[in-house]
Order: sequence, then C-alpha cells, then structure tokens
Amino acid sequence: MTRQQTRVFMVLAALLMLPHTALGSQPKGRYQKAVISDEGGVLCLRANDVPELKRAASIVTNLTIYHRQGGAQRPIWSQSYPPNEVAPPVISPGDCMDDVGTEENPLPALVPGAEYSAEVAAFIVDRSGSPVRRWYSGHFCMLRSEGGFEVRQVLFDRRRGVWGWDACGL
Repeated sequence: MTRQQTRVFMVLAALLMLPHTALGSQPKGRYQKAVISDEGGVLCLRANDVPELKRAASIVTNLTIYHRQGGAQRPIWSQSYPPNEVAPPVISPGDCMDDVGTEENPLPALVPGAEYSAEVAAFIVDRSGSPVRRWYSGHFCMLRSEGGFEVRQVLFDRRRGVWGWDACGL
C-alpha cells in the first residue's frame, strides 16, 4: 500500500468511527428496555418506567418478534402501524400492549426451549413538538405451567456478564 493510499484509508476509518465516538452521538434514551410479561396467558409488552413517559406517550410504529438461535435473530412476526391508516398503539409503563397477533396477522406458536426477543419501534413527541425515535427491546422465553405456557423475561446478568437464559432452562 502506498503512503497516499494509507492516508486515505486512515481518513476514511476515522470518519467511519466518528459517529461512534463523538460526544452526544446517540441521544439519551433512544434505546430502552421493554418489560415483557405474561398477562393471563398473553404476551404483554410495556415500556420501562422512565420520567419521559410521564409527559409523552410513546407511539408504536412497528413491532417485531424474533426467534434467537446461536446468537442470531430471525424475525418470525411483525406488525407495522402506518401513520394515518389505523390508530397506532402506545407503549407505556402502566398499560400492557397485549394486541400482539391479530386474526389477520396471527403470532406463530411460541414454544418452550426457544429464545425469543421483541423489538418495538416507536416515537415520542418532545417538548418542541418534534417526533423523536425510541426502540424498546427485551428477551424472553416460554415456560410450561399448569395452565399451558407462561412468558418469562430474560435479563442481562451483569455479575456474570451473560444473558440469564438459564432461568428458562436453556
């Protein structure tokens, strides 16, 4: 590689790294945890309880459920809420977003022994009136219970540095 090519390479590498290293390159709160639970045998998604959601609802634009296998994710279900077509759902700390899967777009059967994750793309309207993107995500599994199956959220174990899939028997 010539000296000129090396300089060009270094400049391009520095420019590519800039967004990842710049102060404030990721707005605070853009990526947040979803709270995933079982609400009467139904998959329930909530937003983490953060101060921002006390003043502005987070309006959902897309919801995707993934099957995780070997560290990779494969989408198995998705629902979009195009603006002005239907009233979009909101994701909040208090209310369960439990309309995951409809008659027109049913959620595939979720089974024990598999790793899943959910991702909700949404936006809030900030104080200036501008929409600001938010992504809520979380991992979960299904466990056998007396009544059939139960949803169990999987959290990151900071002490061990791993996702707590062992809570699912995985």
